[in-house]
Amino acid sequence: MRQHMTAVAAAVEVSQADVEGNAIGSSRLVFRPRTVKADKYTFSVGTAGSTTLVLQTVLPALLLAEDESNLTLEGPRK
Repeated sequence: MRQHMTAVAAAVEVSQADVEGNAIGSSRLVFRPRTVKADKYTFSVGTAGSTTLVLQTVLPALLLAEDESNLTLEGPRK
């Protein structure tokens, strides 16, 4: 689903990873992380529930980064 693709894309950006198969309907995902990079990140997600999915995906990695990060998760606008 789209929110899962967003979570994977966020993880790719945070960990500077290589990824294959991050597409709707894909039955295979290959994720090769590199170094977690502390930075200012903004991720737009499609539904309010998806914001926690993205947060659960990137927060553990960002907690291990060598510097502090700023994370903005944008949910749907009314």
